[in-house]
Amino acid sequence: MAKYELALLVSGEATPAKKKSLKEKIDKILEGVGAKTEKEDDLGKVELTFKIKKIASSFFAVYYLELSAEKVGELTSKLKSEEGIMRYLLLRKDK
Repeated sequence: MAKYELALLVSGEATPAKKKSLKEKIDKILEGVGAKTEKEDDLGKVELTFKIKKIASSFFAVYYLELSAEKVGELTSKLKSEEGIMRYLLLRKDK
């Protein structure tokens, strides 16, 4: 299993209840693909330099994961289909 960092941007217009619901969905997605979350950082609300879908602010979170390389495609397809996630970036940390 390899180590990854997953950075997520969620709409800054989301209510606290919607943020909590989305976090639960993300945790379920990660569990579903067999990812082991080592650490999670919620970096709070940030102002975006450029608007994304006419939204100027976003909540930013980073997950530090262990994940099988075969499951990366499945994880990315599930993240793409989740409408609450504005953008994501998955980086491999070791080889």
